Amino acid sequence: MRIEALTDADSVARAGAAFTVAETRPAVVARSRFIMAVSGGRTPWTMLRALVDEPMPWADVHVVQVDERVAPNGDPERNLKAPAREFTRALSARPRAGPYDANGVA
Repeated sequence: MRIEALTDADSVARAGAAFTVAETRPAVVARSRFIMAVSGGRTPWTMLRALVDEPMPWADVHVVQVDERVAPNGDPERNLKAPAREFTRALSARPRAGPYDANGVA
């Protein structure tokens, strides 16, 4: 295990994005997809904004909302709404968001 102490939220976001990019390609090669779990709230938004500019195989990336308060599609309280908007704004394809079964299949 490697632990890093970073000085600010932007550094954390960039490190999280770099880690995600590094894990994506091997997952796609091994399993033909990368499933990324996104927490609700505003904390991950900076990292997600950093990710949209990265050279990732976006067609094979699946975004899953993990949160204690999951609301139905279209509900203004749904925490995935802002991250999906960030992805959609930057990418031509809309990110796929679960639900997924136990095998990770939508």
